[in-house]
Amino acid sequence: MVVELGPGTGPATEAIQRKLAGRGRHIAVELNEKLATHLVQRFPDTEIVTGSAWDLPRILADRGVHTADVVVSSLPWSAFTGPHGQTLVPKIASLLSESGVYTQFAYTFARWAPPSRDRLAQLRRVFEEVVAGRTVYRNLPPALVYSARRPRMR
Repeated sequence: MVVELGPGTGPATEAIQRKLAGRGRHIAVELNEKLATHLVQRFPDTEIVTGSAWDLPRILADRGVHTADVVVSSLPWSAFTGPHGQTLVPKIASLLSESGVYTQFAYTFARWAPPSRDRLAQLRRVFEEVVAGRTVYRNLPPALVYSARRPRMR
């Protein structure tokens, strides 16, 4: 069970579908209705939901899903600020299976900015293991992926 947050135009969606190769289930949650419509046409094997990541527990429950093996997020760090934003990472962690992993896409240029440092600190509070992948320079701007495992709370 793969859940994708903020698929946008679909580059990660495409990679997830390639990796799944017809195995498993993939639900992608996109806030922008126009992008969601585009994704439905482009990825017929993916369950595209127009909605907010903050509604993730309800979105999954409505589809009979209680845990995810992987949550892939391309949401900007700014989505994790403010009163609701502080609850998003714990909410995601609570939906992961025991061996589940949460991955967060981020741009390397913002890595040292206060919002990025705050989100990384939050990941480390919520998960026992947080690893930053290597920088992908082919991406413009260069990016990296944080992988978080073993939520401290259930």
